[in-house]
Amino acid sequence: MNRPVVLISLESPHCFWRLSAEHERALSAAFPGVEFRTATEETVPHQLAEAHVYFGWTFKPSWLFGAPHLRWIASPAAGTDHLPVAEAHSVGVALTRSYGFHGRPMAEHAMGMVLGFSRGLFMSQRVQRNRSWWKDDLAEEFFDLAGATMTIVGCGSIGEHLARAARSFGMDVVGVRRTPPVAVEGGITWMHASAVHQAVAVADVVADLLPATRATDRFFDHRLFTAFKPKSSSSISAARRPSTRRPS
Repeated sequence: MNRPVVLISLESPHCFWRLSAEHERALSAAFPGVEFRTATEETVPHQLAEAHVYFGWTFKPSWLFGAPHLRWIASPAAGTDHLPVAEAHSVGVALTRSYGFHGRPMAEHAMGMVLGFSRGLFMSQRVQRNRSWWKDDLAEEFFDLAGATMTIVGCGSIGEHLARAARSFGMDVVGVRRTPPVAVEGGITWMHASAVHQAVAVADVVADLLPATRATDRFFDHRLFTAFKPKSSSSISAARRPSTRRPS
């Protein structure tokens, strides 16, 4: 019996995002009954002719027509806005995203931004370039995280990781999403998305973790920003697409 073929295309200018030779060896050792092949974006259309599974950052709808054996498109990304969801469904090909493992690195990244504001690190870097004395100005930038409130807009799996990180610094956390849990979870005070203006009004830090959907496009508009605490709140974004409407 022929072995199932998994075609992998993880092209990137950064080695961190590429499939390494070590990864290939580990996959082959873990799944000896599967044949793993690698492809560039240019060669994917030709190599898909024999593939049963495709794993990669992107997949063009036109590639489906040259993939008679394809049964599964898998993406290492958290979202599917860049993938042919409807087209794959129409020809009976399963399409999945990766879920869960982004939480820790995204939470670390977000807390890095929060600390950059709360400890005046961003301002320090700016004035350091000018070799200027900044102590008095910097004192106005500081704020303590302990006792402060973080509101996470789009508080899903990644948001729950961020909430745990924020609470480790002594912060209170408000989570906003369309379907809040009925029970209190992880020390988060949950609010429905319809109450987002009230949620940001109590925040010292607002974290935007909204998914990439039509409903979230330019979600943070002038009206929402005016609900922020005046002159005393910081906003960070780790959303998957532009969710902030910039003033014209």
